[in-house]
Amino acid sequence: MFEGTQDELLDMLRTDDLDCVFTAVDPDRIGNEFAATLLWEDEYVVAMPPGHPLAERDHVTLEQLAGEDLIAYRENSALRLRLEAKMGERGLEPRNAFVCTEMAAVRTLASKGLGITVIPRSAAEQDGPPIVWRPLGPEALTWPVALIWRAARRQPPAAKAFLSLALTRAEEHVAGPERARVGLAA
Repeated sequence: MFEGTQDELLDMLRTDDLDCVFTAVDPDRIGNEFAATLLWEDEYVVAMPPGHPLAERDHVTLEQLAGEDLIAYRENSALRLRLEAKMGERGLEPRNAFVCTEMAAVRTLASKGLGITVIPRSAAEQDGPPIVWRPLGPEALTWPVALIWRAARRQPPAAKAFLSLALTRAEEHVAGPERARVGLAA
């Protein structure tokens, strides 16, 4: 098992260093080289220390987010790229005070009051240092997580079995129009 950015993992698929990856990507935008299935979409939330002024609101707007010191993920992180693109659509830029590579560290820095952060709701709901989280709003922003593999590659038996199991489990967790929330590193 390897952790990395979307680009790093897709490059490892291309060179057959990996059989498949879970990554935050829209499966309809990866071209014909890969096969993919969307497993779930996790809602982005804003995490902050208890007592932060934004904790009193029912949601945090992108404009409010732009006025805060942010704890961000590394530059090529899919989560960071998606957030910055959404902010850019409104002419906003994040004020990145810290850059981290690991979600638990990002959450801990937010808990200690060193800034606020945007994380998947599944990560905010996990046990860890105390935080308060609010959804982005009024329009939700989601993190699409897909299982991806090379379309033309003949999979080894273990990879074929894993893909079958993962796809079956994903289908079992479909509850109406929503899919199960599962934690995943950025």
